[in-house]
Amino acid sequence: MSQNLDILPAGGGAVELLEQADEDRRFEETVSDKNDTVVDSFAESVRPDFVYKQLPCITRRENHLFRHFIDGSVQTYVLGTGIEQNRNFPIVLAQIGAAALKREDDGRMVKAYSESKILMLLPFNKMSEQTLRNITQVVEQTTDGAIELVDTSSADVDLGTADEAQDPTSRATGIAKSRMRAIEREIAVTVGENSDTNFIVDGTIRSGSFGWGQSVPKKTVAISKSFTQRPKFEVFGRGEVEMKNLPRLLSGLKYEHRTPAFFTSQGKVIFWYLRMRHQGQVDYPLMGVIKVEAPAENPNEKLATETIDLISSCLLAERTVSPYGNDVRWHAHIYPVFVTEEYIKHMFYTRDVFKGMIRWPKIELA
Repeated sequence: MSQNLDILPAGGGAVELLEQADEDRRFEETVSDKNDTVVDSFAESVRPDFVYKQLPCITRRENHLFRHFIDGSVQTYVLGTGIEQNRNFPIVLAQIGAAALKREDDGRMVKAYSESKILMLLPFNKMSEQTLRNITQVVEQTTDGAIELVDTSSADVDLGTADEAQDPTSRATGIAKSRMRAIEREIAVTVGENSDTNFIVDGTIRSGSFGWGQSVPKKTVAISKSFTQRPKFEVFGRGEVEMKNLPRLLSGLKYEHRTPAFFTSQGKVIFWYLRMRHQGQVDYPLMGVIKVEAPAENPNEKLATETIDLISSCLLAERTVSPYGNDVRWHAHIYPVFVTEEYIKHMFYTRDVFKGMIRWPKIELA
């Protein structure tokens, strides 16, 4: 028996796929609990017919709800491959950093907190003890503590234990991102302890170093520009069976509308989707949507609809000025977060300077 097939066409005719998988989406799928794929409860009191809700746009002149914006960034470089008898391993160097910018009443963005590190990532279990000692000695003597050695074969708070079948280079880049998120969380905790206002964090708070393996500050609002499409929504009634699929749910989400809020992570996290841009303004119908997350006050404790509406309305005002042309994710960017990300990147060494700092000995050929 054949079934009806719906196509969500790309408005521009086609959308070129990036050469690398989307890092944010892949990271969320890596650290999320498999049980979170089924959504079976609302996190707000909703009417039976509530699938989408239209919202007004509230600017900061009306309600300056968000004062701090937190983001992190990672740049990774493969320096080469170490070869030792029948073993080989990648040598990966990464710049990681995170920052919180504070927005003043007049709209100016100023630094509140920032931190950056340089990591050398190596799988210690694929190296001899002598090689590890030699590399450690060279790093300590030549960098004056500026580079931190990281064992990619040890357990990671986000990625868990190492899998022999996993590509070691992918493992190294994943751990670099995990370490960056740990810095983000430290900054978020500091902001939460020193501010009474809501603040925005880029990414997910569902698990790992910035999730429910740790506590999340109650004033956190997390924004995902790209997110997993695995959730199945068993929460809607029989008349809305088609809404069980996330692409189907988001294809009907109109401009300046939101979905209901749902529970995930055993009722500890509340999330919903918000359309920031008209479908006619983007190349693909699922673009222009962000996922919003907030920690529940207590597990399975619903959030007031008025609070969800206020957060959503204030987020709508943050979509401008758009970084169109500067970032392929422009359609879902929260502009102050984009500014924060650019600030972090300016903390890093440029690619040319970074490559110029690496000096390999010449190999004498026989």
